[in-house]
Amino acid sequence: MPPYDPGFGDGTRWKYTADSSINGWDRCAGLSWVALPIERGTGSSPWQISLFRHGEYLGTATAKGYGFWPTITRVSDDKIKVVYHWPKEGEGTANASGTTVAYFAWDDVDHTVRMTGSTPPEN
Repeated sequence: MPPYDPGFGDGTRWKYTADSSINGWDRCAGLSWVALPIERGTGSSPWQISLFRHGEYLGTATAKGYGFWPTITRVSDDKIKVVYHWPKEGEGTANASGTTVAYFAWDDVDHTVRMTGSTPPEN
């Protein structure tokens, strides 16, 4: 994946760490995932979700990463649910209570992943 660029030009990378969520990766699944944090990140730092089809890398779920650890669950062999977490107006990162739900599903007709739902609002 390309480096995460928060605008400081430091080339921070997405990094596989003990915090990475790899429990969703399945070489045999129609759609699986790995969620990666950034190097030297905090609890509210961005995570990026990498998508795979039968073990082959497809790309990222979204063009940008979103803060806080996403909650990802399998809906079916080729569909996943992502709950993004974010702070509502006036909340700090420690008590962030906002959630947004997006679904990512493999489209057999177009041979691509389709997203429905939404990602966190831009601050």
